[in-house]
Amino acid sequence: MEPWEPGWPIHPSIEPRDGELVIHKHTPDAFHGTTLQSELDSRGIKRLVIARFQSDWCIDTTTRRAYSLGYDLIFVEDAHSTYDTKILKAPQIIAHHNSIFGGRFAKLMKVEEIDFNNL
Repeated sequence: MEPWEPGWPIHPSIEPRDGELVIHKHTPDAFHGTTLQSELDSRGIKRLVIARFQSDWCIDTTTRRAYSLGYDLIFVEDAHSTYDTKILKAPQIIAHHNSIFGGRFAKLMKVEEIDFNNL
């Protein structure tokens, strides 16, 4: 997606509240070429909850980078998605990434298990 094209805006159901930080990225790695790491560091944030889209691109790349940078990660197993490919269907890709990240790179959790007040 290109900035400001259809599909780019944040969906109203999850749009940031007034004053919340938004960081625009231009590669699958949310840290590359952005201020994400400096913003997290300036706030003393060491634990990240990983979710969203696309499991085999942005989620994969950002999770591995965050792990390499030393962040404590929670990977939300039922809050990431992708498209079918010529080789695998989306549910297979999702299960594969849950298997890879759970216990190796991150703690695997379901949405209902996460208490954001006690992270």
